[in-house]
Amino acid sequence: MLSLLPVLLFSQVWRDAFYSTSNDSKSAMNFYEIQKNFNEYWSKYDVKGGFYYVDGKKKKAPGWKQFKRWEWFWETRIDVKTGAFPSFDKMLLHEEIRSMGYKSDESNWVSMGPNSSNGGYAGIGRINCIAFHPSDKNTFWIGAPSGGLWKTTNGGSSWTVLTDNLPVIGVSEIFIPNDYATSKTIYIATGDRDAGDNYSIGVLKSTDDGQNWQATGLTFNVANRYRIVRMLVHPTQQNIMYVATNGGIFKSTNSGTDWSLIQSGVFFDMEFKAGSEDTELYAASRYYVSSGVDYPARIFKTTNAGTSWTTVHTFSNSIYRVELDAAKSDPNIVYALASTMDGGMEGFYKSTNSGDSFSMVYDGTISGKNLLN
Repeated sequence: MLSLLPVLLFSQVWRDAFYSTSNDSKSAMNFYEIQKNFNEYWSKYDVKGGFYYVDGKKKKAPGWKQFKRWEWFWETRIDVKTGAFPSFDKMLLHEEIRSMGYKSDESNWVSMGPNSSNGGYAGIGRINCIAFHPSDKNTFWIGAPSGGLWKTTNGGSSWTVLTDNLPVIGVSEIFIPNDYATSKTIYIATGDRDAGDNYSIGVLKSTDDGQNWQATGLTFNVANRYRIVRMLVHPTQQNIMYVATNGGIFKSTNSGTDWSLIQSGVFFDMEFKAGSEDTELYAASRYYVSSGVDYPARIFKTTNAGTSWTTVHTFSNSIYRVELDAAKSDPNIVYALASTMDGGMEGFYKSTNSGDSFSMVYDGTISGKNLLN
């Protein structure tokens, strides 16, 4: 047990630094410190391409490939002497440059591929989110971790990118208002919610169908390493918006102009209770360590639109991440999927009393039942 302790501590250090926010630049871990902890943790394994062998059996190194992509992205953007992340407001700087009248090269580019994969873990990219036109089934949008916002008007036969002029092109959430047909308004949550390919600069808004974008009242600097993991908008009162992040839950009641922090913590998901969107929401936090204190993954509930939150379920420290879904067919039912530190499935949970309590209905730790592999 003692020999395993350093391994667990290293795991916590690099994972927590990788996923956490930091509003204090003096105490924040820099790129080289995070990189060093990661390399020390994996130095005892011969990892190649995200896999290693134990007793002749091939095992996936959880988080290894995501970290390598993150490392590749940031190593040319940090201060090479100190390892500090950029501290300026990229959105403001971008607008300043645009006002100078400079324009990028519009040469005719042709994709050289690859546009297909032979399979395996890597694939050719990820999609973070999808949103649909309120009435036209052939028009929808998708958001990529570092590929931006894309739109199709012909059911996916062809696509147009809408964010090539933005300084950060990761998109983790898209919201299309009910009045889109006349307002041409789109909201996006920037950054990559899962692997940190891009950190968030906040929620952006367009009122001309994505041709131009403006910052809302929720803005971040990339140096703070925020990730927006969920954006919820009231289905009928669409001036009311909630955003869950790895730095807490924020709320706006005036269409994103102003935001307030309504719950602190490191969150991974958030959902409305069907039919009770005025008052009731559920949120799931992940396991993290702060100042030497363990904070287990938990499920929270509010019955007063976020004014106060109650912990309704606390997981063991073996649980790293939790995803939620609230049934629309029965507002009393809420589901939770819990994963372990190594990315495997711990269990599937269900509440039949509007999230007041949860019980496991599927045990993913039983041999052959790990649906997340």
